[in-house]
Amino acid sequence: MPFKQPTQLMTVSEFAKQLGVSRQHVYNLIERGPDEGGITAYRFGYVRGLRIHRTEVERYIGECRVDAGK
Repeated sequence: MPFKQPTQLMTVSEFAKQLGVSRQHVYNLIERGPDEGGITAYRFGYVRGLRIHRTEVERYIGECRVDAGK
């Protein structure tokens, strides 16, 4: 059996757990899209559901940053 590379894609549940938010919040972010402060998701097949690239975590956190005094 060949070695399986770790994936760079996360499920909605994994993304929610990483950020400490609800799954519904993640779906809302996906619906908004990156141009409106949300995130990008991908669908691979009908049954497998949505996947989010791990770089979206860092990008989203960076956009949520609040500078002190502002």
